[in-house]
Amino acid sequence: MAKVFGKAQLAFKIESTPGSFETLSTSEVKFPVFDLDFSPDIEINEREPVREFFGPDQPLAGTRFASVSFKVEMAGSGTATTPPPWGDLLKACRFAETIDTDNVNYDPDSSSESTVSIGILRDGIMYKIAGATGSFNIIGEAGKPAVIEFTFVGVYLGYDDQSLFDATYPTVQPPLVLGASIDIGGDTPIISKFEITVENENSKEVSCGSSSGGVRTLITNRKISLKLDPEMVAKSTRDWFAKLTGTDTEQASIQWGSSAGNTFTLTMPSVKVTSLGDAEREGIYVNEVEFMVLPDSGNDELEIKQS
Repeated sequence: MAKVFGKAQLAFKIESTPGSFETLSTSEVKFPVFDLDFSPDIEINEREPVREFFGPDQPLAGTRFASVSFKVEMAGSGTATTPPPWGDLLKACRFAETIDTDNVNYDPDSSSESTVSIGILRDGIMYKIAGATGSFNIIGEAGKPAVIEFTFVGVYLGYDDQSLFDATYPTVQPPLVLGASIDIGGDTPIISKFEITVENENSKEVSCGSSSGGVRTLITNRKISLKLDPEMVAKSTRDWFAKLTGTDTEQASIQWGSSAGNTFTLTMPSVKVTSLGDAEREGIYVNEVEFMVLPDSGNDELEIKQS
């Protein structure tokens, strides 16, 4: 019987032992995802010996890793001190979770680490990835829900027959990016969109002792950037070229939402313009600005807060 590509789910769970696949069940399907894509990364050893006739010898499959990417709408838990359903994924991107009296914060972490087991289900099939870590983008556009685009890399364990789970999905709806507060160095530019990219180095740990050739992936460095499209203003109001060529850094923050447990604030204490370009939006002159997001005292480049 033919299988339907669009009948799909994503299940995940933080691993108690990095690289050891966790059993996945209905409770590990925490939310619906968009643009789900799975790509195995199997090393193929090509063999071309010299002999009395032309042609290669049989290729042999070596180390087995895989990647999965997907988008999730940025909806909160509905309770200020309860982590959002995608919080564990941020942990596997090396962000530490802190629950305060009236919010939940996620901050970069360079010491502790988490990995996840991931199941990609498509109408009766489940692909399995263990020891996965990831990177992510946060994208906000006026009048739309903000989304987080995740990409995870881990050890590929093959696939099994597995029916789709009878999942219960969250009922909290994502806040639209409307009425947002934008602050760049004390200025409040008019923007139509923003994008924050957390680019982690997900290094593959390989081992001769592993049947797949892989143990897990490990985040060994990170780089964070911010992109905005502010309307052009007078030089006396903001000199973007001086921000590009000078040495000063600024703080930046973006906040949207109004309900408890569904309001988000992105705070960056130190950003530096690294790229500047001209563009137009509906005939309006805008700048395309990219910032490098820098640590201030360390592990504080970007705070993601649900309140």
